[in-house]
Amino acid sequence: MFEDVLTRSRRILGEDHPDTITAARNLAVTLRLQGNYAGARAMFDDILTRRQQILGKDHPDTIIAARNLARTLWLQGDYAGARTMFDDVLTRSRRILGEDHPYTIAATANLALTVRAQGDYARAQTMFDDVLTRRQRILGKDHPDTITAAANLAVTLQLQGNYPGARAIFNDVLTRSRLALGEDHPHTISIRQALTDLEGRVI
Repeated sequence: MFEDVLTRSRRILGEDHPDTITAARNLAVTLRLQGNYAGARAMFDDILTRRQQILGKDHPDTIIAARNLARTLWLQGDYAGARTMFDDVLTRSRRILGEDHPYTIAATANLALTVRAQGDYARAQTMFDDVLTRRQRILGKDHPDTITAAANLAVTLQLQGNYPGARAIFNDVLTRSRLALGEDHPHTISIRQALTDLEGRVI
């Protein structure tokens, strides 16, 4: 379906029309969800190039395009490439949208996940702590995005061997996830499993 829409948009509107670029993005997201990271990467790269040429590097739509490409690099295991792009996305988001904009907070979380994947746990902890503080202040402690931020911080503490600190956060997050999302929600199940796995390590 998305492939047909893109083909028609290219033929009727042209490669650089906003609707064509949107159709390309929809197809790229679909390819990524299907696990076709190479195909998605090629499309997101083309989308980013067009956004930069048409809108400029600092336009919010260009920032989103860069984030999509960076996310795809991350999924391919190209953490160095993803880190470079996420770092640039975060810098631009802070300057253009502000520290508390949802895109900026998401960019911080994405960069934190990337540096953690590279083993830079100390920096990841600092960034996840910032994400959690902002999520709590803006969305409240029981919002799903806040719960995710807390869980990410707990995992990072665990990776550094701070099992008591991780356990305390996981316990709090599990309670909130049960109330906000329910026992059978994937987030709740994941947090419960993480806490169970951690139990034997706490000293």
